[in-house]
Amino acid sequence: MYRLLFITPIFFLLACSDTPATAQTTKQESVAHKVKTAPAPQKTDKETSVKPVQKVAQSSESGHSVYAHKCASCHGQAGEKVALNTSKVIAGWQSTKTVQALNGYKDGSYGGKLKGIMKGQVSTLNTDEIRSVADFIETL
Repeated sequence: MYRLLFITPIFFLLACSDTPATAQTTKQESVAHKVKTAPAPQKTDKETSVKPVQKVAQSSESGHSVYAHKCASCHGQAGEKVALNTSKVIAGWQSTKTVQALNGYKDGSYGGKLKGIMKGQVSTLNTDEIRSVADFIETL
């Protein structure tokens, strides 16, 4: 008898909670649809300036190598992941922003929770490697 009195309200609550979850899913799907259809931001003239082709090709190649070795395991192959569920998605970051962040991690003046991990990752990178990986991240 006591079991019946205890189990009945649980079944009632479970049956009632199904409808709001469906409504929430529909709301999430409509938000996701809006995000997918939002227009891409336009780059300014300064951001679309032409870089020397040979330098960009060399930088991109070495940047890709550094990124694959040091960054991809946490940030994803295309910079699309939120590293360790803490960082920001880095895909498409402007090169200057990335250089500033990596140099800040290297000297300890930048970062939050992942500061120690990132300092270890960038401590062995020289200025050219930081620049090339930043140029590569900008292309993601």
